[in-house]
Amino acid sequence: MVKYEQTNVACDLCGSTRISEYLSKDGYDVAKCGECGLIFVDPIPDSEFLAAEVYNEGYFNAEKGYGIESISGKSREEAYKRAARIFGEIEKLRKPGRVLDVGCAAGFFLDAARKRGWTTTGVEISEFAARRARENFGLDVVNGDFMSVELPEERFDLILMMDVVEHLTSPSKGLRRVASLLAPGGIVVIETPNIGAPSARVLGAAWGLLTPEHHLFYFTPETLGMLIAKTGLKLEGMTFPRWGLTDMFFTAGSLKKAGLKVNENTKNLFRTNLKGLRDAVRSVSDFADAAVMVPLFGKTNGVTIKAVAVKKES
Repeated sequence: MVKYEQTNVACDLCGSTRISEYLSKDGYDVAKCGECGLIFVDPIPDSEFLAAEVYNEGYFNAEKGYGIESISGKSREEAYKRAARIFGEIEKLRKPGRVLDVGCAAGFFLDAARKRGWTTTGVEISEFAARRARENFGLDVVNGDFMSVELPEERFDLILMMDVVEHLTSPSKGLRRVASLLAPGGIVVIETPNIGAPSARVLGAAWGLLTPEHHLFYFTPETLGMLIAKTGLKLEGMTFPRWGLTDMFFTAGSLKKAGLKVNENTKNLFRTNLKGLRDAVRSVSDFADAAVMVPLFGKTNGVTIKAVAVKKES
């Protein structure tokens, strides 16, 4: 199986060839554009490799993998809470209509949307996760690469890209496709890690969200704004839902940065015997993040960027 498509000869965002080495991690090289500042894995893994080797069952299992969207337990509860927040905000701008969730995983966001009156469609590259979404919730979920699956043009009133744009092999092509699928006046909501966040700047290569096998592109508010403008969408607003206390102090990368020895045995210990303690510490940290750090500093920076953009009426 071919692992890589090709080495990037130009920046996906601005087209510059003034590319330099940024860092290396987990066997991957990460580069930075000298013109616009976009940071990305170089070369980019191909879609076939990603579907088969990366986004498999292990990726969605909170204890075996990364816990991106576990099938049950705490991660599932958090997904529903996050969905309630997102749709509550969206419905202040738009009444329920047709929603497409790109990278819908096990379908929790779509399940929440349908209960609120939305007509739902999902796209998911993982065959395992797409099957679970269909079996558990009876959702309309297409399994495949977002760039190649068949979807109706100018159909959707809302498109969700929650922790997705950084996974695309070409964010500029991905956002252009989003624009083509949105109905005039439709909205896209994008959430993605912020490599300009305090935790990212302090931790560097140890930053927990710097995972080159999964996150292929790394945005700042400036580069994400450039991407949205380039693809013909109008940026309506940008906020920072999380400041990043847990990322700064209570991840494996932050502990390593502090000089502690953290290996796979240590990680497994916290995933099993010390899971309760780990979750309790993170819950307290997340509460402090939401109650203190976001109100104080979240208007200008944070570990997560949330952007809302609209397709102009024709």
